[in-house]
Amino acid sequence: MASSPWMIRIRTGVRRSCHRLGHTTTTTTTFPTTRQPRLYYSVANSGRTRITTTTNTNKNHHHAAAVVTCSSDETSSFQNRNHHHHPNRLGIAPSSSFQGLFQGPTPSSSSSSTTTTTSRMFSELADSTKSTNDDTTMEEEEEFHPQQVIQDICEASKWKDGRQWDPYAVRRAVDNYEQHLHFIWNRLQRQTQQQQPKELQEFLSPSQTTATRTLLSSDMTERALKASLKMNLNTYALSRKVRELERLIGSIGMTPLTDSLSLRLIEANGKAGNVGRALSLLQLRKARHYPAQEEEFVFCVRAIESAGLYMRKNRNIFVGETFQPAIDNPTRWLDAILLNMHQRSATLTTKLANRMLHTYASTGRSGRAVHFFYNVVRAPVEDDHDNDNEDTLEEFTSSDNHHHNYEEDHDDNNDVSSRHDPDISKDMAKFRQRRIRVKMKMRPPPPAYKIPSEAKKLRAARPGARSSGPHSSSSIATSTQPHGGSTISHLDRESDKDWSLSLTAAFAFAESLSQGACGHPPVPLNVVSWNTLIKACCYRGSLWRAFSILHETMPRYGIQPDTHTYNTILSALARVGDKTTMMEYLVEMTNKGIPLNSYTVQAMVDGMCNVGDIAGAVTFVQDAFNQHRVVPPYTTHLKLLEFALANELLHEANRHVYFLRQMRNWEPSPYDTPAFCRTMELTQKNPKLSERALTKLFAFFGERLQED
Repeated sequence: MASSPWMIRIRTGVRRSCHRLGHTTTTTTTFPTTRQPRLYYSVANSGRTRITTTTNTNKNHHHAAAVVTCSSDETSSFQNRNHHHHPNRLGIAPSSSFQGLFQGPTPSSSSSSTTTTTSRMFSELADSTKSTNDDTTMEEEEEFHPQQVIQDICEASKWKDGRQWDPYAVRRAVDNYEQHLHFIWNRLQRQTQQQQPKELQEFLSPSQTTATRTLLSSDMTERALKASLKMNLNTYALSRKVRELERLIGSIGMTPLTDSLSLRLIEANGKAGNVGRALSLLQLRKARHYPAQEEEFVFCVRAIESAGLYMRKNRNIFVGETFQPAIDNPTRWLDAILLNMHQRSATLTTKLANRMLHTYASTGRSGRAVHFFYNVVRAPVEDDHDNDNEDTLEEFTSSDNHHHNYEEDHDDNNDVSSRHDPDISKDMAKFRQRRIRVKMKMRPPPPAYKIPSEAKKLRAARPGARSSGPHSSSSIATSTQPHGGSTISHLDRESDKDWSLSLTAAFAFAESLSQGACGHPPVPLNVVSWNTLIKACCYRGSLWRAFSILHETMPRYGIQPDTHTYNTILSALARVGDKTTMMEYLVEMTNKGIPLNSYTVQAMVDGMCNVGDIAGAVTFVQDAFNQHRVVPPYTTHLKLLEFALANELLHEANRHVYFLRQMRNWEPSPYDTPAFCRTMELTQKNPKLSERALTKLFAFFGERLQED
């Protein structure tokens, strides 16, 4: 059975996600990764039952973009490119691919009028998509069951009401709903080609006609959009899914657009990352004089965050900000939201302003803020006779395409336990049907200009000035001359507007909020606002500017830093391996009486592991538990064990396992807070920290977990 269109999009979403933001660059460069990802167990997707409907195979049919053409009093329009070439999610190109009607009365129309004012919400297909093949419709009309679709959609949209979430059942319901829409649209298109009136009763029975009208109602459309947000899809697949549902509903032209439906459309496009679509719907609500609600503006801001999710996970740190997608600087879309709010007399709250400001820190870290500290290498186990693979060691290593180095001087004595123990051998890591040992090879430390404790002795090069020295090739090259004419302080260099255009825009936007942006009253910046700016600085490698905000700017405005402030800075220092500065800020944090939390311990452990101090990390976790009653997330425990085993530090791994076993025997005391007791209860019951899971983890690295 052929796969449905949205299933195909899931498989191709990663490859084409780089084009969905409407970036003019159509080619991308792939750089080899410097780390080997962890090995996960994948579960194959089970087959799904669906009606025997095949959708239109014309590519333009599935990749057409939507355009809104409003009536005379509705001047806003949807502007989206054709998906087939550039799936534009920001709505820049004013191109039209189809025309359709989305009917509904406007609130401003006269109550005595019996005719409804129709707004051209979507458009019909272009001439290339008007021809419909009979093979692309349902094989039999008896397979058209709108009553069952209505029931499935209602069930899928109510999974939160005390029901267990089954994303596959939700996907089947929405998929069935979409194919029924395809069937209705194909039959209506056939009537149009035959120059017949578009009537449902011409090809449906009376009972099916009634159920179909319910299926096309505004309430059922809202439920379908609500269910589509619960399918557990990535943003790219969800974006294509929401656009396809909108196109079908608008092409059929029998669904009235209401206030609640337009709000649901903004929510769906917001979670899908369709920025241009969400903003166009916002303009449409203003043109129809719908009452302004804070939710719709939050959904539009969420669209910007969702559109930047791909960059947050797959940002190309080897190129500058000039070559990044336009979503890296969201100022233009934030200004559009603020202007719409002002025109509709909506109040700009501090919470919403902070949400807008956070979009500048939602597109991931740049190359200045990160460093790759290690490579994961695969060392083949010699004398492995468990398989019939007769490849030599040279052939085994030369066939690796991940640029990993293999240890040739590994100790054969380390393989004795795994070679003769069948329990360990079956759980050991394998590569091409051959047992291997997963090891970690540390790389050189980052350059001195990235580490604040090392950069104190140096000065940054003035923009445009040539500098000599070991770091002259860097964009922030340094010089040992303390007061040279071509050098400036690190804070002045990072405060320059050319350091990071998006960071400069973030501070300009924050200043406009404090002075009154787009006609709104001034919004005072609170600790959340400054924490967001510190996060934006850390993501752009401006650590000295983040230090300045913490020590100078926040005290100037009488704002006290909190735990999140220091956690953000500690996490940024861990990314560059500055253990010295991390300890200084940890002491400053405790001296001020600011409590530690799980993410504080996580940041400290990350920094110590990055510089190879595994023993110090294990000790710090135990000290944080004994002195501050704080435990890190369970992923930090697993990371510690993986680092210790990959670096052949079996003693440190056993030492941390002993600590985990002591945690299992922990009992609450009257002095423990309820939050800490809840965290300990979850840690004790975590199956990934159980004795069985730890035994398999040790066996994966070819070691046996000691029972005592």
